[in-house]
Amino acid sequence: MEFAQGTSLHSFTKTKIHRKLADKECKPIFKQVLQAIEYCHSRGFCHRDIKIDNIIVDKALKVKLIDFGFSTYTNELLKVYCGILSYEAPEIVTKTPYYGQMSDMWALGILLFTLLEGFYLFKASTDKELYIKIAKGVSVQSSGEYFS
Repeated sequence: MEFAQGTSLHSFTKTKIHRKLADKECKPIFKQVLQAIEYCHSRGFCHRDIKIDNIIVDKALKVKLIDFGFSTYTNELLKVYCGILSYEAPEIVTKTPYYGQMSDMWALGILLFTLLEGFYLFKASTDKELYIKIAKGVSVQSSGEYFS
C-alpha cells in the first residue's frame, strides 16, 4: 500500500479565498483526478465516492485518489446506492439502476464546480429537499440561492 502524503483537497481549498481555486491552479489538479478516474474506468472499475475529501494533494500539487471502499468492478447496472448526497447523480437519488462509471462522471462535474465556485452545486436545508433538487436539476444558480 502506498503512503499518500499531503492534505485533503477539502483542507487545501479552505486555505483559499472563498474556498475557490483559480482556474490556473484548478486545471492541473482536476486533470490528475480525471486521469486517475480514466485509469480506473479503463480497467472496468468505478469509484462511486468521488468527493473533495477523497483526494489528497501534496506540496507539489500531485494528486492521489483515495477511499475505494465503495468501488466495484462491473459494466452492469448497479442497484447499490452509495456516496455522499451532494455528489450523487439523479439516478442514484431516485433509486434507479445506474452505471457506476456514469455516476463517477456526474460526481466529477460536481467536484469541478465546487473547486471553482467554493460551494456545492445543490443546496437544501434537509436531505429530502436536496434529493428533490438533484432529481429535478434545481441548482443553486437556477434557484437564485447564491452564497459564498
